Amino acid sequence: MVHRSTPHASVYRAYSGGGARSAIDSVDDSTLMQESTNSRGMKGETFFNHEAPQNYGFTSVVADARKSGNPGIIQQCAEGFVSFLGGNRSLPITAMMDDRRHRLLNLAKDAAKGATAMFGLKEWGQQFLNTEAGMFMTGNVEKLLKFQLVENQNGKQQQQQPGQKLARTFRSRSGVEFDIETFEIEPREGAGGGGTSNSDGSQGTSQPTGQKTLHKEESKTFLNMTKDRVETRRDNGYVHVEDKKITTHYKDDTQSTRCDDKHVHVRWKGSQVWVDAGGCWSSKPIKIKACSDAGGGTVPDQGPAAHSASAPLSIDSNANISMAANAPLKIAGATREVTEARHRAMQREEPMPFDNGYLFLDIDLTTLAVTPAGQLTVVGGAGGGISEAPSDGNHYARFNAAWSAVENMILDGGTF
Repeated sequence: MVHRSTPHASVYRAYSGGGARSAIDSVDDSTLMQESTNSRGMKGETFFNHEAPQNYGFTSVVADARKSGNPGIIQQCAEGFVSFLGGNRSLPITAMMDDRRHRLLNLAKDAAKGATAMFGLKEWGQQFLNTEAGMFMTGNVEKLLKFQLVENQNGKQQQQQPGQKLARTFRSRSGVEFDIETFEIEPREGAGGGGTSNSDGSQGTSQPTGQKTLHKEESKTFLNMTKDRVETRRDNGYVHVEDKKITTHYKDDTQSTRCDDKHVHVRWKGSQVWVDAGGCWSSKPIKIKACSDAGGGTVPDQGPAAHSASAPLSIDSNANISMAANAPLKIAGATREVTEARHRAMQREEPMPFDNGYLFLDIDLTTLAVTPAGQLTVVGGAGGGISEAPSDGNHYARFNAAWSAVENMILDGGTF
């Protein structure tokens, strides 16, 4: 069958049934199907609030147009490609949008042919590239890069309103009214249909709601990256990595570790152990003890209390304390007989047994003595220029600033 058409009719059909390029003023992303709210077609032609479907699993919102003057002439904007269903120009559908202002250029040159990418406004400086060399998520140093796990708030059961009709009525410029069923129609009261089984296992009918973004939800498991720090959290455990320090803590910094260019420390409440250039330190005495992680429960002490020591004291790995001795202090290293003789001379009593390695005071017994009270004294208590008593085996006593043998002295009831 041959259809004849005048040039005027052919042009009209091409105009009505063909597509068009449009300038996107703005979009409404709050509706269940995104809409272009005010796009411009041919001269004098404006498309109001028409649907702009996107591929499942991917969505975007183009930036608003930049305008100047009044009533607001568009200077730069995103662009859409519009189709007219049924050849009716009053039923536009924007199939895709792009924006010359922010499109990622030269991907084939900078990455590879076959590469894919996700991006936002060029001012954000954030991209995700899938290239031949690998996958690259690039964030702006002035922004936050966050990976997190959150509770899914989507897909919750919504309370339905009986008899609600979930359809959109569209009236064209020509006056023709279209009922476009965008989702199921809820059953009216008394119309039945309740309790029906759906292919996904749910009962009855429900209203589509779409889903909301989840990045603002509270999270206890996440990785944050900024120009100043990398922070990892898992419930009550935190790890912070910065330029000059690394810290970890449980709940708060009273139970923490820290490593920086000055020292490394472990902290539990009021107790701290740390290491720096000066040595190992502790805010409280250290005890040798098995770790509770080995078997749980209360673990008894495994050794004596160990305290930090400074020279001349030191502590070995078995918690034994020792002392470096300098003259006149010495470590007993002679025979037992010599050691006991020295001990007897100093104490003026029978010696207590001891082994080599004990500390003793090396004294000249001709000039010093130890009193019964354990005090050192000068033999004879010489002073005032009086010489020492002779060492000839006799007993001497001082009389009139001179020494006299005891056997030559006359006792007169207490006065010498």
